[in-house]
Amino acid sequence: MLFNKPVSNPMLAGAIELMVTEPTPEHKRTFLEEILKSELLCPAFINPPPEIDESGIPRLGDNTKVQIPTLYTPEGVQYFLAFTDKEELYKWKSEEECPYTYACSFDDFVMLLRHREPDGTPGPAQGVVINPCGCNYVLDKDKVANILVTRELSIMEREEKNN
Repeated sequence: MLFNKPVSNPMLAGAIELMVTEPTPEHKRTFLEEILKSELLCPAFINPPPEIDESGIPRLGDNTKVQIPTLYTPEGVQYFLAFTDKEELYKWKSEEECPYTYACSFDDFVMLLRHREPDGTPGPAQGVVINPCGCNYVLDKDKVANILVTRELSIMEREEKNN
């Protein structure tokens, strides 16, 4: 996760659109390739705000609290937010309302979804929603697990071919 890194994913946005409108195996494969290599913007609320050091790099203090916001469905299901670029982020919140982001990979979101509460129970988020004010594409935990399995199978197939 990189703090306030610029992110743009036109190929991922296009792959999502194609997969939603025409879910062919080829479009699903393209989406899989793009989601695995993309970084998405994950908004963060930081208190107190980071201080800028002498080289212009924001630094978080020892007692800083970072909150990753979530979205709730009408049924009360909770999802992490992810955005393909700042334009999509600013459909949700303005730059002034949400000045801090992390550039998160698919694996970063997997880590967030695997989070355990102090008592050992799973965290409440049930997936990730990409561009909630745009395409509103939901990757629930089952889809995330399927992507992980598909990736592992692909790695195993490549290794077999190389041996």
